[in-house]
Amino acid sequence: MKGSRCRRTVVVVLALMSVAAFASKPSTRTMAGAAPNLTKQAPLDAASPARLAEAYGKLPLSFEANQGQTDRRVKFLSSGSGYTLLLTGDEAVLALDTSRKSKVESRKPRPEPGSANLLSRSAAFGFSRSRAAELDDNSTLLRNPNPESRNPAVLRMKLVSANRSPRVTGLDELPGKSNYFIGSDPAKWQTDVRTYAKVKYEGVYPGVDLVYYGNQRQLEYDFVVAPGADPKAIALEIETRSSKLENRNPKLAVETSGDLVIETDGGEVRFHKPVVYQEQSSVVSRQLSPISFQAQDTAAHPKSKIQNRKLLDGRYVLTADNRVAFEVAAYDAAKPLIIDPVMVYSTYLGGVGFDGANGIAVDSSGSAYVTGRASSLDFPLVRPLQAARNGNDSALVTKLNAAGSALVYSTYLGGSFADYGLGIAVDRHGSAYVTGVAGSVDFPTTSGAFQSTLGGGTDAFVTKLNPPGNALVYSTYLGGSYEDVGSSIAVDHRGNAYVTGYTCSTDFPTANSLQGVMGGCYDAFVTKVNHDGSALVYSTYLGGRLFDLATGIAVDRQGSAYVTGWTESTDFPTVNPIQPASGGTVTAFVAKLNAPGNALVYSTYLGGSGQDVSQGIAVGASGSAYVTGFTDSADFPTVNPIQPGVSAFGSAFVTKLNRAGSAFVYSTYLGFGGRGIAVHPSGNAYVTGIGDPSEGHVGVAELNAAGSGLLYSISFGGSDEDMVTGIAVDSSGSAYVTGFTFSGDFPAVNPIQTGHGGEPDSDVFVTKIGAVGP
Repeated sequence: MKGSRCRRTVVVVLALMSVAAFASKPSTRTMAGAAPNLTKQAPLDAASPARLAEAYGKLPLSFEANQGQTDRRVKFLSSGSGYTLLLTGDEAVLALDTSRKSKVESRKPRPEPGSANLLSRSAAFGFSRSRAAELDDNSTLLRNPNPESRNPAVLRMKLVSANRSPRVTGLDELPGKSNYFIGSDPAKWQTDVRTYAKVKYEGVYPGVDLVYYGNQRQLEYDFVVAPGADPKAIALEIETRSSKLENRNPKLAVETSGDLVIETDGGEVRFHKPVVYQEQSSVVSRQLSPISFQAQDTAAHPKSKIQNRKLLDGRYVLTADNRVAFEVAAYDAAKPLIIDPVMVYSTYLGGVGFDGANGIAVDSSGSAYVTGRASSLDFPLVRPLQAARNGNDSALVTKLNAAGSALVYSTYLGGSFADYGLGIAVDRHGSAYVTGVAGSVDFPTTSGAFQSTLGGGTDAFVTKLNPPGNALVYSTYLGGSYEDVGSSIAVDHRGNAYVTGYTCSTDFPTANSLQGVMGGCYDAFVTKVNHDGSALVYSTYLGGRLFDLATGIAVDRQGSAYVTGWTESTDFPTVNPIQPASGGTVTAFVAKLNAPGNALVYSTYLGGSGQDVSQGIAVGASGSAYVTGFTDSADFPTVNPIQPGVSAFGSAFVTKLNRAGSAFVYSTYLGFGGRGIAVHPSGNAYVTGIGDPSEGHVGVAELNAAGSGLLYSISFGGSDEDMVTGIAVDSSGSAYVTGFTFSGDFPAVNPIQTGHGGEPDSDVFVTKIGAVGP
């Protein structure tokens, strides 16, 4: 148990289960040299959409071959809009999230800065107790990873009187691979799991094949009826299992629209009126790839314009309480027939459970790396249901190709409890380095790693993956007997990892430290791990007698680490400070350690008389530090500001320190809350945060090298809450942002996923914004 003197503030944002990538719609822009209005921006010019909104993230729904990552009865599995689909030899099993609501709740405005404590003890990265802030606070989930609200409803669809052993194969293999590093036993890890665009059941009935596939991340399946075969043989038996583990016949109804509606514990599952068609060509291929389209000509389901298809009338027929057949109008029995039911999950939009990303990095080729949290997959038919799923959450590392059109890999890291990825970096070879928080005693570690066992409570972890993502170069715990969280990571050109976060452990591992003893309840820590993860080059506390939390780290070419975060301590260690004293109850800090890690080059407070929280840091080619965060201080220190005053809801700040840390090059407010910062080699700074505090939109801005103007400033989002968590920039000046959204109408270009169900769950977004500045 934790000591009572330590208030629990284990802070994690979220993670991702299946990557959902969106591209932003161009909404606002402020040109350099103009007087920026960051609270209500001008529309973009007509030429901007092509440059700002890229078709990034056009990932298909995929089906994983089961190599041991779930129950042996499963042949293939997939996750999509609020469901996990498990395909066995003779049935399809849908695990549906019961915690969703069918309507997005109307937005409530965020509280004014003075109306509530902006830094609730349980939400160190949040500024109000909004749903996003609650997602930042995972102490409850770490204690109880299986809340009642996360129990799925299970829908089973079995073919009546069908072939019990059809040939099941994956079709159209995708380039991405999945890897499961779950638990501490390497023999149980699964790597290079193949993924496919389709799964085919051959001969489910005489002359009838069944094909599952995805259409814009929506699950569909087709019955392909060969010439001479009888479609009347096709019948589905539907059964549901509630979260209370009760098997029952569901309520089925065919509406006047022709839709089949199935009531479950969590809401309804809707099958649109089946689309039935035949090829008009006289040439028939047995390798026919069914093309899905809707018979109804509506905005949601437009008619297809594809030629050489003849639409036929078809409908569902209820033959028993829980059985459904298909009735098809007269057709040409000499040609193949396609029956295409389209499933819509009106209550289950988004991924299963909480999905979100916490960090993003980009390599020299433009491939993006994302880390966060994923709900582990398990087979829901094994009793007991709760024990089978166990609420397991794993850290996740996903790599997208440079076009955002395919996954290179998606790798799960975790054990039997709750584990989250919070920070990610990538080296010049394409190896990903991840840190976060591990609550599992069997978190995967490697032979020879610095710390192979959980110290107690929760530990930070440091994991390096090889470039293909199918092996751990090293993986180690990093922590003591209380609570330890790794919030950010950086890597130098030699492959050494630099990790920062915060700890409540008096026995946190230290080496060659500048501060060997914890100063208070929570201290920041800074740790350098050698290239193979076998030893600490240095590791030190950094803090005073109260709360000190580090949120970001960067490293320069000489191996000096730059750290930022926030502190309540009036005795936080300072060296050559620009600001020697804290001005308010919570103040940001910026510190630079020398290369050996045994001394501070500089360390300074940064803030005014209110609350100032730094959340990201980057270092430029010249050694200047760039920091961003959130402030509600009217007297935050500014130098040559773009925006001279704080906004009503609080503002972001962007501050550049000179190489010596002795002066501010510039320091300015911006109109949105700063969540992350990246710097281009040109010296331009890219900042992301909450674009509109009253709306909860995502904001991204690019500042010129002098900090004297904005090259662009955009805000985008949906009608519910959107939270951005990280930003990266590539050599061309394209910005990559990630986070999570509760919005069903988040702006998208060629979206992976077309909708979302709202709270309490979220979906990931990944957005790439093309370079627009010089």
